[in-house]
Amino acid sequence: MLECFRLAHFRFRLLPKEPLFLPSHNKGNTLRGAFGSVFKRLTCLDPSACHLACRLKSQCPYGQLFEPAPPEGAERLSKNADLPRPFVIRPPLERATRYDPDHPLSFDLVLIGKGIDFLPYFVVTFRELGNIGIGSAQGKFLLDEIIALDLSGHPAAVLYQERDGRVQNHSGPYFFKDLLFSSSPLSADRITLHFKTPTVLKADGRIVARPQFHEIIRRLRDRIHALAYFYCGETLPIDHKGLGERAEQVVCADSDFRWEERNRTSRKRNLSHEMSGFVGTGTYEGNLEEFWPLLVLGEHLHVGKYAVWGNGWYEIVSEERR
Repeated sequence: MLECFRLAHFRFRLLPKEPLFLPSHNKGNTLRGAFGSVFKRLTCLDPSACHLACRLKSQCPYGQLFEPAPPEGAERLSKNADLPRPFVIRPPLERATRYDPDHPLSFDLVLIGKGIDFLPYFVVTFRELGNIGIGSAQGKFLLDEIIALDLSGHPAAVLYQERDGRVQNHSGPYFFKDLLFSSSPLSADRITLHFKTPTVLKADGRIVARPQFHEIIRRLRDRIHALAYFYCGETLPIDHKGLGERAEQVVCADSDFRWEERNRTSRKRNLSHEMSGFVGTGTYEGNLEEFWPLLVLGEHLHVGKYAVWGNGWYEIVSEERR
């Protein structure tokens, strides 16, 4: 399953030249918004025709990364106007609001499939963003270091250091099959998921506050399928309807969820967006074996709305992992 699905995981460290002031929450939104604004200025071929009206989207780096659309001739998911972006910015979970030379800001970046080729754009854009500034006081910084992480999220190689300004070759992305092989296998019919950042799931047109297992699996299924098709050149070879129906047989045995209020303001459209979602843990029981691959991959890809700036980040914390 998913023989061509590739991921790459990096850690960026920003060294402030002066204090950076960021919100205690929503750091992922701040990073994504600042990156997107500068990235568009550097690469957009026709800003006046950006978004859905742009005819150059398939050639424009900004269009491919931030405003993706189904390519001509796409037979599947061609009516999906809101494609998932091939990256996830994973913000620090700490509640700190000030960063300075003694307290650098680090965050992770996950790139998927064709999105891996865009790593140099992230390097150039964050170097430029450092000269412009970020946060409420537009604090300036240096892109100090980028580290490639391995399958377990541990440092594997230094890709970039500010002192020489060169991007080094790295060991390359890892494939889904490698990720699955390296993960501890499921050993029981019980699993616990810990949602670290607000997670926004919809089911039957409503926002979910206390997720059932099938609601998580259905959203994971759809997200992974779209990412695989548009960025990795393959489809998720499963019975989509049947998988969702079988997931309904897995029950929530225990939960400790709470609702966390969040919102963001879009500078581009001057609109406020509701980003509230659930966080906490849920323990699920049933026949889990066929869902294990999706759950393992979802740890890296996140689930639900706003995953691109860090929402829907969960971890499998069950002791049943061998």
